[in-house]
Amino acid sequence: MGGLVIKRAYILAQQKADFVSTARRIRAIFFLATPHRGSDLAQLLTKILNITSGPRPFVTDLHRNSLATQSINDEFPHYSQDLQLFSFYETHPTSYAIGKSLIVDKDLATLGYVNERTAYLNANHRDVCKYADQSDPNYRTVRNALASTIDGFRTRSTFARSELDREQRRRLDAYLCMIDAPEDDFLDVDSARMSGSCEWLLQKKTFLDWRDSANTQLYWISAKPAAGKTITSGKVVSHLRDLNRDCAFYFFKYGDRTKSSIQAFLLSVAWQMAFMHPEVLRVVLEVCEEDERLSQADYRTIWRKLFLGGLLKVRFVRPQYWIIDGLDECRASSDIVPLLLKVIESCSIRILLTSRDRFESHRQLGNPPARVLSEGIAEDDTSSDIALYLEANLARLPSVDDEDHRRIAHKILAKSAGCFLWAKLILQELGQVHTSAEIRKVLEDVPSDMNELYARILDSMSTAPYGKVLTKAILTWTVCSARPLTTEELFHALQIDIKDRIDSVVRSVASSCGQLVYIDNHSRVQMIHQTARDYLLQADIHPEFGIDMRLGHKRLAMTCLQYLNGSEMKGSTHRKLRFTSSVRDRCPFVTYASNFLFDHISHVIADDEEILHGLAKFMSSSNVLSWIEYIALSADLTILIQAGKVLRNFLQRRSKELSPLERDIALLASWATDLLRLVTKFGKDLLSSPSSIFHLIPPLCPLESAPRKNFAASARGISVLGLSATTWDDCASTISDPNEQFHALACSEKHFALGTFSGKILVYSAITCQESRRLYHCEPVRLLHFGQTSKFLATAGARIIRTLDLTSGQIVWEFQTPQRCMSLATTEDDGLLLGALENNTLHIWDLGSGNLRDCSTWIEDVEGQQAHTFRRPIAAAFCMDSYLLAVVYRGQDILVWDLERDALYDTYSKMAGENPMLGRRTADPGAIALIFSRAPSTNLLAAAYSDGELILFDTIDGKVKALTVANAHTLACSPDGRTLAGGDGSGKLQIFDFETLELLYCIYSAEYNIRQLQFSGDNLQILSIRGSHCRIWDPVVLVRPDAEEESSDAISISTMPQESKVKDKEDTPMVTSIACFKRGEIFYCGKEDGSVHMYEAKSGRHIKKLAETLGTRSKSKILLWDSSNFSIEAKTAVAVPEYHYLADQVQLFIESNGQRLVFLHSNGWVCSVDPQSTSLEHFVRHFFFPADWLSTDSPLLIEITRRSDILFVKGDEIAVIKRGLETSDRDSGGTLGKSSLLNDVRRPLLQLPDPH
Repeated sequence: MGGLVIKRAYILAQQKADFVSTARRIRAIFFLATPHRGSDLAQLLTKILNITSGPRPFVTDLHRNSLATQSINDEFPHYSQDLQLFSFYETHPTSYAIGKSLIVDKDLATLGYVNERTAYLNANHRDVCKYADQSDPNYRTVRNALASTIDGFRTRSTFARSELDREQRRRLDAYLCMIDAPEDDFLDVDSARMSGSCEWLLQKKTFLDWRDSANTQLYWISAKPAAGKTITSGKVVSHLRDLNRDCAFYFFKYGDRTKSSIQAFLLSVAWQMAFMHPEVLRVVLEVCEEDERLSQADYRTIWRKLFLGGLLKVRFVRPQYWIIDGLDECRASSDIVPLLLKVIESCSIRILLTSRDRFESHRQLGNPPARVLSEGIAEDDTSSDIALYLEANLARLPSVDDEDHRRIAHKILAKSAGCFLWAKLILQELGQVHTSAEIRKVLEDVPSDMNELYARILDSMSTAPYGKVLTKAILTWTVCSARPLTTEELFHALQIDIKDRIDSVVRSVASSCGQLVYIDNHSRVQMIHQTARDYLLQADIHPEFGIDMRLGHKRLAMTCLQYLNGSEMKGSTHRKLRFTSSVRDRCPFVTYASNFLFDHISHVIADDEEILHGLAKFMSSSNVLSWIEYIALSADLTILIQAGKVLRNFLQRRSKELSPLERDIALLASWATDLLRLVTKFGKDLLSSPSSIFHLIPPLCPLESAPRKNFAASARGISVLGLSATTWDDCASTISDPNEQFHALACSEKHFALGTFSGKILVYSAITCQESRRLYHCEPVRLLHFGQTSKFLATAGARIIRTLDLTSGQIVWEFQTPQRCMSLATTEDDGLLLGALENNTLHIWDLGSGNLRDCSTWIEDVEGQQAHTFRRPIAAAFCMDSYLLAVVYRGQDILVWDLERDALYDTYSKMAGENPMLGRRTADPGAIALIFSRAPSTNLLAAAYSDGELILFDTIDGKVKALTVANAHTLACSPDGRTLAGGDGSGKLQIFDFETLELLYCIYSAEYNIRQLQFSGDNLQILSIRGSHCRIWDPVVLVRPDAEEESSDAISISTMPQESKVKDKEDTPMVTSIACFKRGEIFYCGKEDGSVHMYEAKSGRHIKKLAETLGTRSKSKILLWDSSNFSIEAKTAVAVPEYHYLADQVQLFIESNGQRLVFLHSNGWVCSVDPQSTSLEHFVRHFFFPADWLSTDSPLLIEITRRSDILFVKGDEIAVIKRGLETSDRDSGGTLGKSSLLNDVRRPLLQLPDPH
């Protein structure tokens, strides 16, 4: 009851002015089995007291949901938002006079607040605060929670001195998706370390050299499995902290997908560095504000933006240390090593890394740019630590004399061969015997090999008379799960899996497989070591407990499907038209089943009919919409992307000889595309209104898509008619200007720019495709380049290069050039601008001063006759990651120049790669276009040749890595460096994997002679220009899985590229105006060719073509006037100022009828507001238009018929949206976010001007 008293005291202190200062000093509260909502046993106690000694009023207050506890619980959330709360609950029953049971059940002992952490204690109600000694697991659980909290307070106090406020912390956590504090991982490791262990490392000269040297170094420690690498890493972190050194750390865990990726590592390190350094915090927040979804990008994008573009530019006043444990448990370990070497090379960060592998197995050709200290953990290094562990735990063995203790310790130490895990497992087994003879027998019989020891443990488990079905289920879930499940999640999963009720996961783990599985301090069920997981996955090693990986993943996938197909995931039948209805309470297993179903599907055998039927059942039911809503509520739409990719791969792996099951196959094939399109087309809307997936989004999908076919026929949702598209279109938008010729193209994170022959530069928003600024160059624009920070745009013509400020539009610098510039590049900090000119010279301008810093020629190393062969180049490309410049000459080899050494790097011939004869004219057709991969440390150069071949060179060894036929004359590389695009003269656009030149996708268009290609800043779109048209393509193939996913152990298969044909719209006149007939049965539209057409409003059907013309209408803003101002006596009329802020939110005025104003909000929603309302800041959101409908440079044309149908002009077609104004989204924040400026007095009737 003490916890309830503390809560009431804290509430009173917050309410009383005299005690507010005291309350503010409280930062955290720890509750040990506190009956927050009472206790069921309190009622029994009340009855007993009534019979015996008389009633006690305070006992009544402890009844479940009593008035006293409800009163406290109503007020406490309001005052505890800034507190860190911990609730520990009991798991063992307490004995009392007439029986035994839990005194406070878990649901009564936890609060359920977002700022609360919960953990179980292996104790009854009396013993939750009584501990045997410091090794008591319950003591360690509470101690770690206290230590973690105190350490967090220390860190926050440091930031208080650095002016880090709570809002910055919240933003940092949100941007980097830091749910679990890294400190928890360190505390788990540190608490497992024996005092005095790992001191051997601190005495090594190599360690001291790494720690104290003036030069940054990589210290690589390798050791065999289970040799204590993780404990050693934890010791280094503790040691550096004791020395007051700045230290960040990361512990890779292969069995946990959330902690085995490069992406998670980078985000965690960035978070820790931001917490230690205000300057890093500022940089990280700036980068994340530019891209709020950065945490969900692949690791290459995070590395490029957050590290290369931000963190690594910070100059630290003292050495920094990174401790990285378990590199071998990283899913893409070979990719992370070049990044770490780049870190050491770039700034004063010392990195210590542990791995099973030695550094030599990761060494690339050539010497590493940074010094690497490589050392292994020898058996002698760890023997003293194992001796300490044995000394601390031998006392728990059956009673023997001191001499026996020494003999046992010596025997174990000798047989352990430096393996900590072996010694720990032997001690566990010795703890189960009772005599000295049995101890000796165990020591003689137990093998020293870990695999043989695991086999012995499994043989012992197989002799158990009961529980083997549950044991196999626990082992399968622990081995095959994508991340460790909590005991609560596993409790529900097991009951679905084995179709039986179970008592307690905690007791089941301890009794059935406690030597192989354990429950950590955060209630997560884990394998005791990675070697145990590897051993169990050898399916033939044990008849009962060996695990076939594919069958294990099938078992987990079927359990997830069974849950997702169940009643808990059914959509509410009482949603009506409220799109923000709260999600019903679901069991804890919902998170795992929703997030990781398709992770397991990626590992199963595709020919499995049971999996196919289960998926088809799920994807055909409305439960799939509830699943999408749940994913959107979690704000991680990458799960939908992964699901689409997995479904496509699953279908492609199926054997053609199998029964086709056409309906199921067709359904899943449709969803494979639909899931990706839902993200690319409706991602923003899903995140802002997750429940829109039920009634808004399906009608907006193409006719043949699964969401439209299965879920659009709802009488409660909108209906869209009049559009002919049956499938998703790869072309998201088209920008046309018949008066201009587009010659140059460039893209950044927020903008893309088009350069014209007339010298205009049109800058567009990358999100809306609306023109945002118009700039000017003094000659035809041949080249455009955005700065690294996207704050300026460099433009180049025949003789002049300019840098233009994107905010002001002003010219910053202007440089004269003797010849045309072929390529532009900037350094990471935008300090320098580099230009490769047609006269074989490299110009470098200082963008701080505007001066020409350097001018050199790249053929000066080529002497004599060879120099004459390099005459006028035709193309050039920069690689700022490797500081290389590649230049193409007609009919000659590719010349590569080293920018750092200002010297010739190499030349590449088509047939052999590296060409030993510099400047030799080749008989082969020459290259016509080339581009470097933008991926960090990939060292790849793609070159397109005039004979149609596309060749990939490795710039490290100069060899040809891949070759294909593409007929491309222009190339583009995605910002993450993984995707290559090529365009040819016939209008064909091909998309390749950059590292392999595998063709991924092909788009056939009637656009001849594609002039240039560029990828959007988010890698998800390709822009192409030719003539007076710019097209924006978004094929789903660009939504690629994370590189780590592609390199994982999931089953994969090489697939044939997909193709898409896009009709040419040049001959299709676009709709330019629209008008409704008064009675609403028909409407008219005018097209750009001067024709007028009649349509049926009910169906959107075209009736006939007329011969009249209509004008167009421009974008409107709402201005409201008081009608009393319009009189003969009035001299001036001023719009009502209270409505001005409403006008600022309006993208397009649609209709007014005296009772409501209907307008298109700037966020894409169709909204309405009562013009006479006293609270105009509250308006009604009805539905939204897809972003690609609004992404057009043509005027938006929207009308409302007399029957309240919405007409939307979409290119050459008209969409009819029925019941659109009948739906509402009132609970989702339809507000302008401003307080009402209106009085309560009803205003005079407003006369609204005709928008035409």
